[in-house]
Amino acid sequence: MQIKMMVSAVFLVCSSSIVYAGCVGSVVSGRCMGTEVNGYGDDNQEDAYQGASGTHYQYDMSDPSDKIEYSVDIDAQMRDEISVNPSRNIDRSLGEYGGGIYDN
Repeated sequence: MQIKMMVSAVFLVCSSSIVYAGCVGSVVSGRCMGTEVNGYGDDNQEDAYQGASGTHYQYDMSDPSDKIEYSVDIDAQMRDEISVNPSRNIDRSLGEYGGGIYDN
């Protein structure tokens, strides 16, 4: 019985995170060309985490809830993979880790 409850709880957490972690429409080069459903679109960067270098990230990886949401947000992970922003190294050298970088 406990296993069923744990599986149900994990499913509920993951499924609700997925709802907030995506783009309705096409994604080109890690950018949503449709509608963002998580409230962290490029237009809402003032709500995002800002590193010491001034770089904006969708997630603050020191926040456990952001870390969980990032783990299921394929778009944010893809932006991190393709980003060549040198400011990320400044943030990392200061112990700041953001996820889902905004390169604009």
